[in-house]
Amino acid sequence: MGDATLASALTRTYTDAVRRIIGRPAVPLTQKNLLVNGKYADMMMYCGGKYWLAHRAIIGTQSSVFSDSIDACVRNGRPVVVHLSHDDRPEILARLLQFLYTGDCT
Repeated sequence: MGDATLASALTRTYTDAVRRIIGRPAVPLTQKNLLVNGKYADMMMYCGGKYWLAHRAIIGTQSSVFSDSIDACVRNGRPVVVHLSHDDRPEILARLLQFLYTGDCT
């Protein structure tokens, strides 16, 4: 079994165990709802002509790259807008955001 397959199997096993023990997803459903409805958003992310409303506390705490971008905007008194201009495939950012908000990108 390859490393990626093993890691995927272990992740699924862990997630299933957590759900059985606590009876709900490891990441609160309300966090997913924040991504979907944008409520309380305090930043935007832009990629390939598409914008997403996002939350600094969720994005910045899980990615040092995004944290640096957020901090630079705040330090310079600018609105927090992260442009991913080096990639024009918004579906990749959509999957990344789904993962950051839910712990899953399937």
